[in-house]
Amino acid sequence: MRFLPLLALLVVIGLVLLSLALGISLGLGWVLSRIVPVSLAEGAGLVLLAALFLLLLFRGILTSIPLTTEESSAEVAEEEPELRAIPLTRIAPTPEDRTWENWVRYRLAQSIYEAFQVEPRTIGHMRDAEQQELAIRLADAGVALLKRRNAQGRLNITRSQLERYFREIGQQPYDAAILSLASGVMTAEMRLHEETIRHILRERLWMHLADGFPS
Repeated sequence: MRFLPLLALLVVIGLVLLSLALGISLGLGWVLSRIVPVSLAEGAGLVLLAALFLLLLFRGILTSIPLTTEESSAEVAEEEPELRAIPLTRIAPTPEDRTWENWVRYRLAQSIYEAFQVEPRTIGHMRDAEQQELAIRLADAGVALLKRRNAQGRLNITRSQLERYFREIGQQPYDAAILSLASGVMTAEMRLHEETIRHILRERLWMHLADGFPS
């Protein structure tokens, strides 16, 4: 019984809307009958058909509008393939190798390897194993530079720092685009784990066993 007032209200609203639609169509139909040789009923029918056509057209336009940024991002995220990971055994093959130094190496190498997958044009036609090896070498350079810092220093790696490091060890620096990409993602990764890395620097935990490796 409690739904009867709501049902009655809906019926009244429906009748009002129907009356408005009929009134508007009759009014426009009368105007149309003054312009072209049609009867009032024919004019009203033509108006209703035109209104229905416009409604369908408007609906088609709305459905063709691109999704909002948030919705588009959600769909892209669903369609993006899962990024591959460097096998942990390439950096820490045994439990004794799972030190904080290798933890930092793994985090930096993985961030670079993922960046290669997102920006494949940076590395050209390089095989997957070669991408992993390059990511590890760049991460080694990042760790070497990081170990020179103190706990209060800036946690960042720049392209010029990488270039100087490779020249210091007698190696030709990699392509500028690769170094720029690597320096950017390593800096972002270090800032993501800033508290942990500063603790490692402060307590000199590089060779201590770590508990942050993936299982």
